[in-house]
Amino acid sequence: MKKTNENKIPVYVVVSDKGGTGKSTIAGHCLPVLLHLKYPEKKIKVYELDNSNTTNYINSTLVQFKSFKNKDEESKQAIYNIDFDALTSPDTISIIDVAGSDETYEVLERLQTVGLNNLTYFVPMCKDYEQLINTQNTIKGIKKCDPMGNINLILNKCSSLDVNAIKKEFIAIFGDESIGIPPANNLDYHDLFFIKDCNDYSILKSFHQLTLLDAYIYGKDLLDNLVKYKMEWQKDRDQYIQNLQKVEFARRIVTTVEELKPLIKAL
Repeated sequence: MKKTNENKIPVYVVVSDKGGTGKSTIAGHCLPVLLHLKYPEKKIKVYELDNSNTTNYINSTLVQFKSFKNKDEESKQAIYNIDFDALTSPDTISIIDVAGSDETYEVLERLQTVGLNNLTYFVPMCKDYEQLINTQNTIKGIKKCDPMGNINLILNKCSSLDVNAIKKEFIAIFGDESIGIPPANNLDYHDLFFIKDCNDYSILKSFHQLTLLDAYIYGKDLLDNLVKYKMEWQKDRDQYIQNLQKVEFARRIVTTVEELKPLIKAL
């Protein structure tokens, strides 16, 4: 475990050399809403650096998304812009969604090259035991390029947020004496967080084309002013019923954000 960085740079890096761990979900959905809650007046930019990028957020009014391929010169320019914002724009927060495989280490080295260090990192992993090696290698890569970086391990796609259930799922981290698997005591990270498996992220991205932040702002307003809205809806039965269905989804979104709030500690 490591000491918290006192001079925090407003750059958050979501990284793992393993694909499919939920990096884009964390970078595009989870962190923006939590950063907005903690720093409501600041601008949030999300940079996806991935040669095979497919992320397509369309209707966000609160988050600016930019996608670049690492093999292109534009990716380097993106890092230069992130560095410039970190130095000159205290009202701007940058989130970097880093591709897996060898691209992971290319991006980490580029951040080091421009002098972006003391950053906050989020390393997600799922319950598959083989992902332990990927997590170990990713953390080693971060520490090589940014020794003072603040590394947070995220156990992602948990079936529940019950700690005992999580320990049974993530035996790669907590071990299982009954089958001779020791806990992973050699992982050097600052803090550990859990994110529950949730289909709403996919629904927001693919169907509604919204971020969790945009949906949360809408849903929170809907729930906080429900009496007023119901008075407006009662003029039409079909509209009333349709809007009550939106209320149900809004409650799900607000609950999802509440479950994410422990991560604010790392921001």
